Amino acid sequence: MSQNLSFIKPVNFDEACRAIDFGEMSFFVRTDPAQQMLRLVERVKFAAKLLSKVANIQHSKAPNTVAHALRFPTWHHLSSQLELANGSPDDKLSDAWFNAFSGAVVLWLEPEKEVALAHVQLEAFERFGHILAMLTDVPVQTMLDDVCARLCAGQNWADVCARSPLKATLPLYTFSGEPHTEGSDPGGWFAESAACMALIEELDVQWQGYDQFTKSEKRAARQWVEAALASQLGFLEAGLALAAMQHDACEAQASSTVTRFIKQAEALMPKGFRGPVVWGNTSNRFYHRLLWLQMELHHEAGDLPAALRVARKQLRLNPDDNLGIRFVLPLMLLQRQKFDAARRDANRNLQGEWDITAQVIMAFCDYAVGNVMDFRHGLASSLISLPWLRLFLLNQRQPLPDGDDGFRSMRPDEMVFSKFVRPAYRAVPGLMNACKSFLAEAQVQRAEAELRQYWKGFWRKAESERVGTPAGWDALAHSWQEKLAS
Repeated sequence: MSQNLSFIKPVNFDEACRAIDFGEMSFFVRTDPAQQMLRLVERVKFAAKLLSKVANIQHSKAPNTVAHALRFPTWHHLSSQLELANGSPDDKLSDAWFNAFSGAVVLWLEPEKEVALAHVQLEAFERFGHILAMLTDVPVQTMLDDVCARLCAGQNWADVCARSPLKATLPLYTFSGEPHTEGSDPGGWFAESAACMALIEELDVQWQGYDQFTKSEKRAARQWVEAALASQLGFLEAGLALAAMQHDACEAQASSTVTRFIKQAEALMPKGFRGPVVWGNTSNRFYHRLLWLQMELHHEAGDLPAALRVARKQLRLNPDDNLGIRFVLPLMLLQRQKFDAARRDANRNLQGEWDITAQVIMAFCDYAVGNVMDFRHGLASSLISLPWLRLFLLNQRQPLPDGDDGFRSMRPDEMVFSKFVRPAYRAVPGLMNACKSFLAEAQVQRAEAELRQYWKGFWRKAESERVGTPAGWDALAHSWQEKLAS
């Protein structure tokens, strides 16, 4: 900790907030000064109560000392300035009025018990403690231990300075939700402690963009995650990160790691709870990512029944299906050669779906159950909207003619194609040959060439250069779709 504790007056209130890494407080005070000034009153009163005890001064005089430490001559002057926030519209308060509180910013800090303060925040409390010590002739260390530490929810100043979320003893996660009852299912959500949120912020710094890391960067990120888990066995987000890193490295432990952390998460749920646990609540997302990874690992291991169980569970817990379980379910059923079940599942979950992947899946399901005309119709529609499908179905690396990138204003999830569509495509007897035969038809190739030329003429062209219109494209695409389907 720096020994240079001389108090330097900030230029203005906003700079004072930024100086202690608390810039958001400037926004909150300017947006709702009345509410934030009430907070400041409570903190001043709390500091005065602590000061009265440690300095053995009258309780009525302690607020004056605290006010003086905050650069106000008296408590009366400070409180009169605070009152202006209640009687004036927010836009009528002057910059000078806000700047008067630049010395009080430190008291708006209300540190959580197990969360480390930034270096500049520790220094700000130390400055405040030194000023109080000078005003009262109380030893600085006593002031730090008995006033500043208590303002930071600590037992003593050394405890505050040594804080780390890795040393937190309170649970990092809790779960709120009621057991399932007939006619009432409010859902549930995970909640992170303040220490947990601090750890998640650091994890994001260490892990986000992992796929693009160099080998040395990946090694450093993994070391951090493993060290964090060694200190905090219940850090569930780090468990997800570790399992993902193991999966990335093709390590067999990934499966046991993801299972272990799913069990830890579900152990927090009340007995009998059956969801939903929706993705819309951001604190639930690590859990759904764990479930997705577990499904993916079962699928890669060839354990399709287990993968299907996890997928159905996740769809039940999160009916809005933000991760796209509805796409992979029928594909895994096709892969298991449960063709009727795959078609029923696709009808239930993919009818009317805008994503081009759904059209491909529906076409595969139609072929699997013998609906040849529907198969041709679906495959034609898919190929028109996604010329790249030709490359996929033929496993062809040679690009399409005329610089065509194969996409018509939308791109499918290529990961879903590579991991789930391809195995299903190979598993349905005769499907691969049927697709190749369709693509070999002269009429199909004429359609592709004509559609490619029309698209190239108008898509993203300046009006003066454009040949064709969106309406013309729709009409041409519909015409060819009907011809190719017959």
